[in-house]
Amino acid sequence: MKCCPSFVAAHSLGITGGHCDRNGLRPDALEEPGIEQGIANGVSQVREAVRYQMKYGADLINVCATGGVLSARDAVGVRQYTFEEMSAIVEAAALADDRVAAHAHGLEGIKTAVRAGVSSIEHGSTLDEEAVALMKRNDT
Repeated sequence: MKCCPSFVAAHSLGITGGHCDRNGLRPDALEEPGIEQGIANGVSQVREAVRYQMKYGADLINVCATGGVLSARDAVGVRQYTFEEMSAIVEAAALADDRVAAHAHGLEGIKTAVRAGVSSIEHGSTLDEEAVALMKRNDT
């Protein structure tokens, strides 16, 4: 970890149509968001999105690991990223000695994020004994 982290974050990363995407707008109302606004799908795009944010000063990567209470389309606890995508986010951030914080309500999204190596779980609304043990073992 860096000596004196400032923990500057940019857009939260999320999937197309997921919690961090602008839901509910007509497709022609605004330009479709891309990595510049935090929307990334697939392993290569999530790596690119992390690197884009770091280029412009982020040293903490926020990611929407599950749906949230303000989601227009997805359910609160539904997992958003695969393990491979979440691992790529963590790995790309770690190459710059940066951390990843996962916005997560649902159990499977929490476990996926923790297994992938995120530094923290924000909210953690539904936890079971296995999730707590994973978090302890991974120092989340």
